[in-house]
Amino acid sequence: MRVTLSLLASFLLLNGCPTAVVRSGPVAAEGTAFAIRGVTVVDVERGILLPHRTVLVRGTRIVAVDSGAPQLLAGVTVVNGAEKYLIPGLWDMHGHVLNRWSWRAPLVVANGVTGVRDMATWTPLAEVRQLRANVQAGREIGPRFVSEGPLLDGEPALFKEYLAVGTVDRARQVVDSLHAAGAQFIKIYTHLPRVLLDAIIERAQYHGLPFVGHVPLALTTGEASDLGMRGVEHAYRHRMARATAETEIRRLLVGELETQQRGDPVARERLADSAFLMGIETYDRNMCVALGARFARNGTWFVPTLVEMRSRFLPEPRTREAFDSLFTQPKLLDMPRSLVANWRDQEMYQRGLQDHAASTREQYETAARNRAREIETRLRMTADLHRGGAGILAGTDAAITFPLVMLGSSVHEELVLLVEAGLTPL
Repeated sequence: MRVTLSLLASFLLLNGCPTAVVRSGPVAAEGTAFAIRGVTVVDVERGILLPHRTVLVRGTRIVAVDSGAPQLLAGVTVVNGAEKYLIPGLWDMHGHVLNRWSWRAPLVVANGVTGVRDMATWTPLAEVRQLRANVQAGREIGPRFVSEGPLLDGEPALFKEYLAVGTVDRARQVVDSLHAAGAQFIKIYTHLPRVLLDAIIERAQYHGLPFVGHVPLALTTGEASDLGMRGVEHAYRHRMARATAETEIRRLLVGELETQQRGDPVARERLADSAFLMGIETYDRNMCVALGARFARNGTWFVPTLVEMRSRFLPEPRTREAFDSLFTQPKLLDMPRSLVANWRDQEMYQRGLQDHAASTREQYETAARNRAREIETRLRMTADLHRGGAGILAGTDAAITFPLVMLGSSVHEELVLLVEAGLTPL
């Protein structure tokens, strides 16, 4: 029932929530209609609950929200909403649903997520446009979505699905072609040098396309916001530490990239660990609040994807039984079995590496404390940015990459984590 109510409420949000009124006499219903009776409507505009409402839906429209239990005409199916809540349809503002749409889209919608900002797809944009039209026309079951096509990275691109940009002319041509193909925004990645980033921004602004993504190492986060970056993705808190530490952290991360490219995993891990610890140890609340004010002035939104962060730094299960229980949760029943098995193998391998690295009990406990500190710091950072005035968006980064980050259901988990960080439920 919770799923049904959440789906229905998307029309409350998108088409306007009529003021609850008390009617006399039977409620007219033309065509296919049903009513949810006795439900509590969550009014997100006023931050109040409206109990004991009857919500009448005809076709794809909510046509009435009434107090009590009004008389309904014959032919109207009645759904018992007692002790249930009707909420607006949710958006995942950093998701990946277009790739493998056939099973991802129904899973997203079934969890009350009626909109997705898709943050990178290798699906041809002509197919994306047709898919969007099919969803809007009701020919296809799935969430509404906005999309951008492949993300833009420097050469060599970190993954083969990314679009490598190596020259200024290539940068301009890529943005022009994405705009012509129907991209609704441009996503940039970490390794773009400043000269190429400037070319991308110039063409994006020429076409009226927002640019969002990872803050490139060529910039500070504040500089990216000043250049017009509309969305900063993920709680990579090391970008938002004290200014003096941020410079050093960026230097370490550039070195990490260089060691990765020359195939030196030991050096790469050493640099990554140094940057990780420096980010924890030099976090400065006042500077983060000031950055939030800078975001607010520039119209930059922050998408922390806390649920993705939590998947990276979950506390180490103490027993094999506790580890196995992570992969027998009921919410995993809707996921492809091969994917769940892959997640389990991935986590088993990662924990093996951690056990090898933490060769003594003291090292093991230190690593566990650092993971806990990382989660605490990223939660605090989100709240501090918000205190400064930054707008916060709920996103998950759900696809298949991060174990236990689920399409659809993890949006609900993200909202819980945002409240844990210090935002109000409203």
